[in-house]
Amino acid sequence: MKVKAIIGTTIILGAIFLFFLMGGGKGAKVFYQTPTDFLKSNFNNGERVRLTGKVEKGSISIKDNKLDLNFNLIDENEKVKVHYKGTVPEAFAEGLEVVADGRNINGIFEAKEIIVKCPSKYESKLDNKVDKK
Repeated sequence: MKVKAIIGTTIILGAIFLFFLMGGGKGAKVFYQTPTDFLKSNFNNGERVRLTGKVEKGSISIKDNKLDLNFNLIDENEKVKVHYKGTVPEAFAEGLEVVADGRNINGIFEAKEIIVKCPSKYESKLDNKVDKK
């Protein structure tokens, strides 16, 4: 019985250690924020965050053969300047809702990934067909 308890405790402690070693602790959390929430929050200090909002019309600037993107991400009240270096998603356009995953560095949100959200008009057409049947 004593041997089983020692083995069980060792396995549990090992699993807990691996959980924290693999980033299961504080560093693994990524929060979604709107520009208004982001500018008011503590996450505006260089922590990783997913910023979600709409691409402001007239704010897009693409350079270096479509690999260097600057734009403003907006909500109802605020805007955040975003910089992204990488392949720009095909569907990326003004007025669309996007998620930018990155950090605020020296007043500019440096995105490591840009995800374009699918417009809801596609969902509503599908919903209308399902409701009629």
